[in-house]
Formats: sequence, structure tokens, C-alpha cells
Amino acid sequence: MKDMILIILTSHRKDCFSICLYNLEKYTDLDRFSRVYVLANAVDTEHKAIISSFERRHRNVESIHFGPRGLEHTVRTEGLVLALHRHSLVVKLDEDVFVTPGWLEGMLRAYKNNAADNVALVSALVPNNQIGKICLAEALQRHFPQGFSTTVRRDPVHQNPDYATWIWHRVLRGDLRDTRCPIIRSGIPQRFDGALNINCILFDSRITERVLPFTSGDEQAINDALVQNGLFGLMTTEAVAHHYSFGPQQAQMDSMIGTQRVALAFGMDTRRTSPYRHPPVATTHPVGAA
Repeated sequence: MKDMILIILTSHRKDCFSICLYNLEKYTDLDRFSRVYVLANAVDTEHKAIISSFERRHRNVESIHFGPRGLEHTVRTEGLVLALHRHSLVVKLDEDVFVTPGWLEGMLRAYKNNAADNVALVSALVPNNQIGKICLAEALQRHFPQGFSTTVRRDPVHQNPDYATWIWHRVLRGDLRDTRCPIIRSGIPQRFDGALNINCILFDSRITERVLPFTSGDEQAINDALVQNGLFGLMTTEAVAHHYSFGPQQAQMDSMIGTQRVALAFGMDTRRTSPYRHPPVATTHPVGAA
């Protein structure tokens, strides 16, 4: 297996970031990565403390703090890291994405089985993104013929808070928690050459060499690299990661779901320091009704 690094992007959602780290440590052998980079864009003092605690727990974690807040600065810093690891497998994870059991193994298995077929990138199945919805649409329609309604089905996903809250209720109930769930198992893996949200992805040097130096957002650059070079991505159902919200979904998600409920659903005790020695989840968001 090639050298492999992990890049975690974080900025303002320290409540989500705490859950992200909790699930990451719970379900991942981080020693499999030669380096774990936390790219911290203009984070506050409490957020820095969470990152420092994570660094102390793992010898291979390195944080890079930069500002001011903004995509341009994040992409520039991400590009500097990628340039140091041009030949590595890269796993990239957003601060508001929560991995589940077997996620890394599932992505690596899908990559190994498809890399020879021009598949340079693998995404975990992410229910709250566009291709994730496509993967699950047939199964969701079959299992929830009334709930998977016109409003919920409306595209694009990133502008649809009704879809986000509906899908998260399914996650909290356990219907869509991880690969052990029948609905996830009946999802249809998707091969694609663009239109990907890069919430939780693994890619190789065929992508890295074609996106550097970044001249646009990282998501746009990665999608362009696929489309312009005859490469493909695969969203696999062998790995599941849960994305909390896109910007237009956030206010409704915070009021109707809330990160405290999400943390509790994943087994994170928000009342005291967890066995993983994390600070309590830092959230003031209201807890929505089931």
C-alpha cells in the first residue's frame, strides 16, 4: 500500500469538529497514516485547545494554523500540503463529517478494486450530498414512499434543508447509520466524472498532479481534473460518512436536529470528558424534536 496521509479541514464549527474527531478516533487506526494534518482556518481559542489535545494524543498529527478566514486561504494551504505528498494516497475530511465503522477499510478496498479502471478517487457514501442522494434514491423511495416526498426530493441537495433534516432523522433512528443498515446495503454505488461534493474522499497522484497549483476552489479543481483527464470517481457503499450540513441547510439543521443530538446518537457523552479525552462538545445549538 502506498504512503497515505489524512487532511482535515476545520474553521468555525468546533461543535461539529469535536464529533468529527470523536468518530475518527473511535473507528480509525490513525497510525495507518504517515501524517495527519489539521488545517485550521482562523479558529478561536477553544477550537485551538481541541486541536492541541488531538495533537498530544497522536504522534503523527500536525496542525497548521492560518488566516484570515476564507476558501482562498484554505485552498492555498491545502495545496502546500499536497505538494509535499505528491505520490501519496490522500484522504480528505471536512470538519462537519462523521465517519462510521469500517469507513477507511471500505474506501481502500473500493480504491484497490477499481484503480486500474481509471478510478483515481473514491468517496464514502455520504447521504447528505448530491451523489449520496443518487446512490440511495431507489432504496429511500422503496423504504419511505411517503416520507421521501416532493419537497425532500428537490434538487440540488446543498440548497435543500428539508432533505438534510429528513435524512438526518433517518440517521438518528439508525436507518442510515452505517454499512450494517439494510438501506445502505441496498444503495447503488455511483461512478462519476464530476459533480462531486468532496466531504470525505480518497485520491491518488493522478488527481494531485493535475490540481496543483490550485487556481480555483479545491472542489472545482478536483472535479475538473476528473472531467478533463478521462478519470473517474466512485462513491462506494462499502464506507459511510455523515455530512452535517451545507451552508443553506445549516439554520434549519441547527434548529431541528442540532449537533448535541448527533453527538449523543454516535455515543459521545456531551456532559463530561469522553474516554477519548476530548473536551465536551462545544455547542449552543438547540436540540430539535424527533
